[in-house]
Amino acid sequence: MRFLGWVLIAMAFVAASAEAVLALGPGPRPVLATGDVWTLLSGVPSSAAAPSDHWLEMVTASVMVLPAWIAVGLTGLLLVLVGRIRRRKHRLSAFD
Repeated sequence: MRFLGWVLIAMAFVAASAEAVLALGPGPRPVLATGDVWTLLSGVPSSAAAPSDHWLEMVTASVMVLPAWIAVGLTGLLLVLVGRIRRRKHRLSAFD
């Protein structure tokens, strides 16, 4: 789980670098949205523009409009932190 988290953090750095390179060009500053990356990788457009009443679809739509480096980076950080938590092994001791 930690390895996948580090891979996602590395991908977040790549997405942030791509957005920085795009910002150097003329015109308005483009944002590499998570929905755009999702569409490029899966081939299925995200339904972020469609209004809905279900709370899960509203959360998904909110994530899809975030910059890709934020969404991927936070997911990677969460996986690294969750994968780092270890259960304590109880050691038997003569003094217990």
